[in-house]
Amino acid sequence: MQGKNFDIFISYRRSDGEPIARIITETLKGKNYRCFLDYDKLKGGKFDERIEKAIKDAPIFIAVMTPDYLVRPKEDKEKDLSEEEKEKQGEDWVYKEIEIANANNKYIISINHNKKIKSIPKEVPANIAKALGAHTFAEVHDGQTYASNMEDLIKGWISEIVPPPTEKTQGKANIEVSSDADCDILKTGEVIATIAKGGYNILKLPHGEHRLVCRSNEFSDIEQEVKLEIAKDLPDAFFDIKLEKRIQSRRKKRERNRYWEETLRPLLKKIGKGLAIALAAVAIVWALVQAFRSYEGTTETATVTDTEPIVNVNDTTELLAVVPTNSEMLDSKPANESVASEAEAQRQAELEAQQAKERKIKEEQEKKRKEEEKKKQDEKKFNEYKKKGDYNFNMLLRNPNVNYYKEEAKYNYKRALEYKEDAEIRDRYNKLIKEK
Repeated sequence: MQGKNFDIFISYRRSDGEPIARIITETLKGKNYRCFLDYDKLKGGKFDERIEKAIKDAPIFIAVMTPDYLVRPKEDKEKDLSEEEKEKQGEDWVYKEIEIANANNKYIISINHNKKIKSIPKEVPANIAKALGAHTFAEVHDGQTYASNMEDLIKGWISEIVPPPTEKTQGKANIEVSSDADCDILKTGEVIATIAKGGYNILKLPHGEHRLVCRSNEFSDIEQEVKLEIAKDLPDAFFDIKLEKRIQSRRKKRERNRYWEETLRPLLKKIGKGLAIALAAVAIVWALVQAFRSYEGTTETATVTDTEPIVNVNDTTELLAVVPTNSEMLDSKPANESVASEAEAQRQAELEAQQAKERKIKEEQEKKRKEEEKKKQDEKKFNEYKKKGDYNFNMLLRNPNVNYYKEEAKYNYKRALEYKEDAEIRDRYNKLIKEK
């Protein structure tokens, strides 16, 4: 019994099951089985319809049971949430995959990786535990026994449902496809294959014309269209998918937009708010200065009027001595204005100096925060790729003839060095490059 597009659906928990899930997938592809493995790392929200279709299509459902496989990542956070809030947080995709497979009577094979699972945890719902077999698991171990474990898995479990496909399916041509990015291959809007970055897959297509769409898992609008015309004699063919350059360009654009939204826009808003406050303060100071000048002029006028002596109109000498001349009054006015202007200028300079000091402190704090955040992110990425690289490097030491481990170790070490320089990793990476 074979599915229309897939023979096997492989379910795994991304936190600790991705490396072994990829290796199992590549092994089964080498045996001509059509496998669906979801490479999309941007999951969130509503369950993906293409995954549901793949589960319903494939007759076999393989659950790669690692220690985290049945652990819900949001379990602790959701205890105090309402049902509506839980709905917004999104579903647990692993549990959803198992439920769909069980509801559609799929042949479920639970693989106990390195025999780390003793039994299904008690908190797992009864229907999920029953679907996974409770205590009956197939075993796959790393190292020297891996090849024999996979042979036992195929002969004792998989071949009972889907017989081993021949190298060339009757009436169909073998089309080998490679890709430089994680992507899905669609035909008439339906996913017929998945390919990992740097990996390959083999399509089985009949005689005639075929229009395929190769769609990026990371950005669904980045696609490559391929048109194939298969002759009646069903010759083998090959084509390569090139999406990585466009994906990198889109990532840079996304980072620029994120920088604008998270950094530049808030900063400009703060600057605008600071300027508005500064202008308001200047306006207030100016109004106070004008009020002070007006009050000072009124006081001087009142004082001159009140202290003016009573003199004999005939005594012109004394009158002239008491009353100031016009030139004396004009000379005193500019002096008062000059003093007020100097005081205002000094206050304005002090205000601007204080504002500049505050802006500088904020800019330094923001710069320091960004540097610390980037350092944490780089460290996290480095550890992530180092872990994967170490795993494949150790597997390569045990299986020196398996080129897959070498390529995976090179890729992950290279990515790790992009985030942090490490002498040991650099030494291993250079050694892998030099090896033929």
